[in-house]
Amino acid sequence: MTNGSGDYVLSGVVPDTGTIRGSLPAGYVRSQPATDGYAVTLSSSDALTSRDFGGYRPGSIAGHTADDLNGNGIDDPGEPGKAGWTMYLDLDNSGTKDAGEPTATTNGSGDYVFGGLAPRTYRVRPVITAGFTCTKPAQCVYVNALVSGENATARDFALVEAAKVSGVVYSDDDADGTRDGSEAGRNARTV
Repeated sequence: MTNGSGDYVLSGVVPDTGTIRGSLPAGYVRSQPATDGYAVTLSSSDALTSRDFGGYRPGSIAGHTADDLNGNGIDDPGEPGKAGWTMYLDLDNSGTKDAGEPTATTNGSGDYVFGGLAPRTYRVRPVITAGFTCTKPAQCVYVNALVSGENATARDFALVEAAKVSGVVYSDDDADGTRDGSEAGRNARTV
């Protein structure tokens, strides 16, 4: 049994070869040792140290991605979630989704979650498709320093699609304000 600081001592062990194993509480993942235990060979009067056991509770990062219809950087009432968007954990902070970086796809409501995460710093970003701009958060990234068992929420993004205006510049030969079939479009005009 460990004491209040997590220390343990196995005393009175008969010299032999074997494996020292430690158990983890339910819901924990082993972080040390990398294998199931420590293979040891004990001789008379040996005192082996640094046979440490570590574990953590997996965490998660979750949020929502909205269609920022008015481009104000706020998920306003009535603005729909962005379904089918790819979110990723930018493990190398390159600003680009690289091979091997974890992804999550937003559901029909625009929600996403990354689960089973080990404690470390994660950067969450959306894969921005052509014609879209991220309006929330600043720099379009959330930096999360997860600790054991932390479930970070409200990592929300807002995306706006570029709007378009189109029309025709033409020669209104009869000055009636309507383009008639014989009135030609005008080339190289600035609008």
